[in-house]
Amino acid sequence: MASVILSNSDAKAAEIKSLTERADRLIHAVDFWNEWMIAGLILAAVAAVLIVLATRMVVLRTQELTDAQGQLSDAKEAQLTLDLKEKDRQIAVAGSESAHALEQARGAEVHLADANARASEANARAAALEVEALKLREQLVAQGPRENLLRGESRQRLVDALTKFAGQRVDVRRSASVIEVNGAVVMSTPIGDDTTGLSQSLVGVLRDAGWSSPETPLLSTFQGQGLKVEVQDLSPKTVTAAKALVEALRKVPLGVEGPLLDNEDQAKRVGTNVVLPAFDKSTIILTVLTHP
Repeated sequence: MASVILSNSDAKAAEIKSLTERADRLIHAVDFWNEWMIAGLILAAVAAVLIVLATRMVVLRTQELTDAQGQLSDAKEAQLTLDLKEKDRQIAVAGSESAHALEQARGAEVHLADANARASEANARAAALEVEALKLREQLVAQGPRENLLRGESRQRLVDALTKFAGQRVDVRRSASVIEVNGAVVMSTPIGDDTTGLSQSLVGVLRDAGWSSPETPLLSTFQGQGLKVEVQDLSPKTVTAAKALVEALRKVPLGVEGPLLDNEDQAKRVGTNVVLPAFDKSTIILTVLTHP
């Protein structure tokens, strides 16, 4: 009987030892994976901080780019204004010389031929300066916001040229720096100081001409200068309308490239919002980039 009790006692002791060793192993395993979990949480926190910092820097640098482009445009406009003032001054001087020469002609018959010659020369110089001043004024208008070109008769000519293609689908898009989360746009900053105004004006022109366009310009992540017309479909109807659009815009005059052929990835809209009319392969894309 005593031997049976001793045998049972040994068996229990062995079982306790085995369970103790197992518990020790599990404790070490739990400690090991706890350390990895803490390290993973630290890495995730660092990554989150880096993402927030990078997003902030993108927004700041994009705003600085827009400010720099605006300052450059203002400097060019100021220089053209100074040139125009100088031409106006020269025109006034030439006009004064012409009047003085004519007055001399009236007062002295002897010097009539010479006075007339000088008056003719002064008038010719004044006419040449008028032409130069007109060119400078045109440059001043072109250097300013491009939507200023789409006014009055110029705008109506553009509408009339496009009316024959009424019903054509078109996307007017403007260059912007875009931040997306899971495909949805959470922030956008215009690139170029007049891209928003020009794109809105073009939407108005196209809708007045009967083209099927969203009510407001859409976003584009492309960057560059001037305007760009693109198509996905080489059907005669779409290509003819795209070529007419390019030709009419150049007569405004606006710098435009195209029509160009786009692939599906390049042509797709930015973001996940549903915008009407729906985008399809017959839709022409008109992208407004920064002022040249």
